[in-house]
Amino acid sequence: MMLNTLYVVLEDGTREYLQRMMGAAPDGLNLDFNPKIELFTSPDTITPDKRNIYNARSITFDMWYSGHIQATSGLIVLDSPSMESRYTELLSEGQTPAWPYGYHPHYTLIPFVPPLKRHVRAWLNSISNTLAESDTPLIFGNEQVEVVEYTSPPNYEFNMIMDSR
Repeated sequence: MMLNTLYVVLEDGTREYLQRMMGAAPDGLNLDFNPKIELFTSPDTITPDKRNIYNARSITFDMWYSGHIQATSGLIVLDSPSMESRYTELLSEGQTPAWPYGYHPHYTLIPFVPPLKRHVRAWLNSISNTLAESDTPLIFGNEQVEVVEYTSPPNYEFNMIMDSR
């Protein structure tokens, strides 16, 4: 099904901060520093507001299996009242959400996690702790809309579990 997805991207300073933090990543991890962070997906037309800036804080970094891509991904779970507020704003404007669950901001840092060796697990634990303890906000902006063909909801399992919390 073809759906409109409103997303934001990392601001340059945040991208540089994450690249420096993760500069010693083990070989074989495909880190995504150009993510599209979903704000809202709908069959309805969505008008982006490029002036919006979103601050987020990392809550945790975890591995989540996604039936959508049939693989495990490394997700940074975000705490972002401003992203959640934008989602609520679009709902109040009458936008129809495409997915049967609530909105849970997250950033897929590692789209496909390879089998993990001990040193990779240690690095991931270190990054998880660093992100969770950091006071540096992650800043996103430049709202854009992209028409995407979906066969199933992305990160469905993650969102369903987050809904139950």
